[in-house]
Amino acid sequence: MVFENDFEEIEGLAVVDILRRAKLNLTMIGLTDKTVESAQKVKVGMDTTVDEADLDKFDMLIMPGGAGTENYFKVEKLKKAIASFIEEEKWVCAICAAPSILGRWGVLKGKTVTGYPTIDIPNANIKRERIVIDGKLITSMGPGTATEFALEIVAQICGKETADSLKKQMLL
Repeated sequence: MVFENDFEEIEGLAVVDILRRAKLNLTMIGLTDKTVESAQKVKVGMDTTVDEADLDKFDMLIMPGGAGTENYFKVEKLKKAIASFIEEEKWVCAICAAPSILGRWGVLKGKTVTGYPTIDIPNANIKRERIVIDGKLITSMGPGTATEFALEIVAQICGKETADSLKKQMLL
């Protein structure tokens, strides 16, 4: 999971929490640094950085949104990895403003996605729903859908039973 400075806490940390509750091996990757500061000034330690990580070895890449989403656009290594993941039909998950970056990178042609309602997502079919799944691409609208987004990732990877069990444990 790739974090940029000014990421939206709920979109990032709720997803980390739920995926780890599902016993998924999740690596927290800082876009440029091993410490990332969220939109609400919460500092979070990362396991590695985009420069240090071999992104191709991962089975999934997840991008939370937030005020710093534009920072993703400038990182060529991440762009190449995302393009490769989509081409190879590996999991790509993006929430809030992050799908707009995928669209600007040109990797969403023919794909149906969602994102934050006021954000333009170029080069894609837009469906204004809380979560949209198109093959191995999962997109979601924003902070209010972060828990559903994470649970959908769990359902797709671990099965609906695991996701339902987590919902029950978390009183959702």
